[in-house]
Amino acid sequence: MLKMGYKLPIIVEESKEIIFMPTTSFEHKNCAWVNIANVKEYEAKDNNVIVTFYGGLKRELPISIFSFENQFLRASKLLLTLKMRKKD
Repeated sequence: MLKMGYKLPIIVEESKEIIFMPTTSFEHKNCAWVNIANVKEYEAKDNNVIVTFYGGLKRELPISIFSFENQFLRASKLLLTLKMRKKD
């Protein structure tokens, strides 16, 4: 469906379109799972990303801005695929 092999986003609840993306391989102890619908904004800070969530919570994650945006794009693509499948 998405033609990806690693660091795959996951659908937690299909009917509510809840999708989480990993920041690293799930095997790493510092892997964080981010619900893409709760991300208000994000910005680079050194080699990390500061994510601001709706509600005001901020977290600094050990991931480059490039990797975060790539993961966010993958998760968004999964969401779009899910929405398109619902239309059919």
